[in-house]
Amino acid sequence: MYIEGAFGDTDGIFMETKGQRIRDCMRKSGISQQQLAKRLGVYPSAVQKWLADDNQPTDEYLIAMAEIFGVEPTWLDWGKFVLTDQTEEIARQFATLSQRDQNIVANVVNGLGTDNKKDTDDKNNVGCC
Repeated sequence: MYIEGAFGDTDGIFMETKGQRIRDCMRKSGISQQQLAKRLGVYPSAVQKWLADDNQPTDEYLIAMAEIFGVEPTWLDWGKFVLTDQTEEIARQFATLSQRDQNIVANVVNGLGTDNKKDTDDKNNVGCC
């Protein structure tokens, strides 16, 4: 099963080319062509060719970029996600829920990790207020 777009941060836009997806990730991560090239150990001209879709990065570089940008390699490569059997089953079960229950699950999932951020923020604000 395939799902178009990157998890959580595509604004619902399907980017047609690999170069567009790399450029979008760079923009959202605040990473320049030179910085990306340095982190990957390639010449900036290689990154420029990837962005222009004049050349394609190897799987090794796609995986490294996916790690840098925090996206799935299959999305960066193809613009789609490949769901595992487990995630496909979870998606099927979610689809059987009522709209109310789907909203509850979505709120729970969206709230995951926010307590950890609050704890970290509280520790950083010792003596405040």
